[in-house]
Amino acid sequence: MKHFNISKAHPPRTGLTISTSEKLISRNTVTYFSLGKGTDISPETYMNHMVYIGHFGTGSFLLGKDRKELTMHENQILIVEPDTLCGVRTEEGFVYTEIMAERSISSTIDSHTVYDLNTLNGDVIRNDSLRLSLGNHISVNGEALVLYENGNAVRLARGETYPLNERALVLEMTEGEIND
Repeated sequence: MKHFNISKAHPPRTGLTISTSEKLISRNTVTYFSLGKGTDISPETYMNHMVYIGHFGTGSFLLGKDRKELTMHENQILIVEPDTLCGVRTEEGFVYTEIMAERSISSTIDSHTVYDLNTLNGDVIRNDSLRLSLGNHISVNGEALVLYENGNAVRLARGETYPLNERALVLEMTEGEIND
């Protein structure tokens, strides 16, 4: 079990864009991005769904060829459809988590819309090897990241348990199938 704070572990540095991969067993990938003041990531497309979760500051995601701008803050989530041109920029600094789903996902929220995490509950995103859930009582079968609204996080190895004493976002990933 590893406790950490995403924003403190990956602080923005002026003029720099830094990415750090989370080492999980899953085919899905998790990367923390830290964008310094006045930086951006050029738009690119991905074959899979992309999920973004804000932890610190403000970022503007630019979607599609028309560069539709969606502003995102801490404790917000955005899903981007496959094959959608997507870039991000920040004026003040921005820390976020990027989840690249290995396969198509089902979701209870619409893509290309920013949602406040505190307005969501239960399973938000799911495929056979990934589940993203919000709530106070969530059990996991695979590796998991527990993300709290204050930016603190706990990484759980397969088989570890951790009591959720407050509402949290749980990202569970496994090489096998996720059981309910």
